[in-house]
Amino acid sequence: INGDQEAELIYTGVRAGVKMGNDSALIMDIGGGSIEFIICNDQQIFWKRSYPIGAARLMALFHHTDPISEKDTQALHHYLDQTLGDLDQQVAIYKPLLLIGSAGVFETFAGLANPQFLLSANTFEKSEFSIDMEQFRKVADMLLKSTHAERSQMHAIIPVRVDMIVVATLLTNYILDKTQVKSLKLSTYSLKEGILFDLLT
Repeated sequence: INGDQEAELIYTGVRAGVKMGNDSALIMDIGGGSIEFIICNDQQIFWKRSYPIGAARLMALFHHTDPISEKDTQALHHYLDQTLGDLDQQVAIYKPLLLIGSAGVFETFAGLANPQFLLSANTFEKSEFSIDMEQFRKVADMLLKSTHAERSQMHAIIPVRVDMIVVATLLTNYILDKTQVKSLKLSTYSLKEGILFDLLT
């Protein structure tokens, strides 16, 4: 499927799992090969786009030292400024109040920000999970100062994300700073669930 179809299916999955209401929300799905952004509410998509700049690509381009250097951090910020200009324009128009992270790395953020996310056997029966913004910033600061060995010891981080979580954290911080959203949520429903709900309807 193409990027537009992927974004629509992610929206279908997230809408089934998260109560968005009438206010605008921004969905972000960070994959290894691409990143999808969807501005929406529970009724419709206002704007969507898939960017071929996933976490694996960003890691290869900008994560050269461990912990990541300030030079590489600034280079990544500059790259995002150059690449995500149309997202900035749409955010200015629709003013989303909520950032929804679609599964993947946001499950890692939730696990690091609140151990109950991983400890509770019932957590994964919930399709949405609020992440305290202040706690996320503390987790982000910890991750950006960490080494590969330190991240490897964090139980919330699965092996494939031990290094990609760094650029994913920088990207999430960047979006939070650019949008000034008021709250952050994880949707455990994403593309796979979107495909299932699309088939059902």
